[in-house]
Amino acid sequence: MSPFIRTYGNGSELNSPDEWFVAHDRGNRYQDGFIGQLALSFASQMIHHYQRPICIVNGAEGGEEIEHFLPSAQNVPHANNFFRLKKRLEQSGLLLNIRSLIWFQGEQDALNGLSGSAYGDYLNQLYQAYQDHYPSIKKMYLFQIRAGCNTPLPQIAAIQQAQLDFDLQHDSVFLISSNYTEHDGCHFYLSAYRELARRLKRTLCYQEGYDLNSNRKQDLLPNQILLMGDSSLLLSFPEDANIDFTSDFFGEDFYIPWYQWKPIKVSVLQNNCLLSFGRKITQARSLSYTGHPGNALPAIFDSSGNTLLCFHEMPIKYALPFNEQAPIDRNVFKLWKVVSPVKDLLQINYAGSQEYFQLQMLLYNSQGIQVKKTTQTLQANMEIFVSDLAPGIYTLRIYTQPNIIDLKFVKQ
Repeated sequence: MSPFIRTYGNGSELNSPDEWFVAHDRGNRYQDGFIGQLALSFASQMIHHYQRPICIVNGAEGGEEIEHFLPSAQNVPHANNFFRLKKRLEQSGLLLNIRSLIWFQGEQDALNGLSGSAYGDYLNQLYQAYQDHYPSIKKMYLFQIRAGCNTPLPQIAAIQQAQLDFDLQHDSVFLISSNYTEHDGCHFYLSAYRELARRLKRTLCYQEGYDLNSNRKQDLLPNQILLMGDSSLLLSFPEDANIDFTSDFFGEDFYIPWYQWKPIKVSVLQNNCLLSFGRKITQARSLSYTGHPGNALPAIFDSSGNTLLCFHEMPIKYALPFNEQAPIDRNVFKLWKVVSPVKDLLQINYAGSQEYFQLQMLLYNSQGIQVKKTTQTLQANMEIFVSDLAPGIYTLRIYTQPNIIDLKFVKQ
């Protein structure tokens, strides 16, 4: 406890005293001064960094659906969660000085099977209500729920995606991952609350302008997912993201919906993550990631400690990385393959009839810029030296007359 961390009243619906207390995390919300472990850890880290007193007013309740927190949940003023908190802030004189809302909720909705669309609607109603009643609120910091507590993964994925969609729809909302934290399957350990508080502090301090040098601007999310060959997917992240994963991570928390196919191997190349499925997946249309339902590990993250946000049914792209759209005969396309990833020598395999004619081959980088051109005689096995190319994603375009074949590969 610190005398420089204060709160007002307690979390009781009807019996909160009109007094200030030194904040603590012992007991429950009915105890005077109680704000919980996450709030106290966050306030302690803020004080340590900025050497300023902190006030936290916590309106949380455990085990409740999101509808419980709306102003319309009960008709009796001050008896429901929303108006209980507002009354405390009015009495404390803080009502017009609230800049941000911190929200961590959704596990009960997932457990009860609430649809993602319904959760998203409630979340929009809730945020609008806070903006209406607290006109000084400018931002919302939203924790994405994690898998666990024996809740079916499809139900968790629905809430996770609704939270991600809400973040993408609002420039004033900042989503924070709760993955890669220690817990017992349902409940976070103290070390996890400290880590979540650290993520909140770094995100909030950057967005509020307290620390523009913070390296935590936003958690990870793929820019796009590309089909590579017929059995792999490439997740492309922002250019400044150096992706890494724990040694026990092999992709079991990714899956292709409907088929429930999971990767058997994961490899990383700078800001790209390659998932190898060991089987043909060309009929797949999307990929999902719900995080790890067990303990903190395995996990995927970047060099700054930002962890991967969860997503559900993110579309897989088949489009070319440059403007010209190639005419494709699918029967002819199946005859061609490249060995990927590659370091020095790109191997090209052709399984069709080997009539003699010359092939024009062009190599393009991920920005659609031509980086190499060669002409070869059609054979079952052909090669192109690529040791001079920088690591990244490339497309090999083969002009076979009348077809144009595009094959993606990864240069390591």
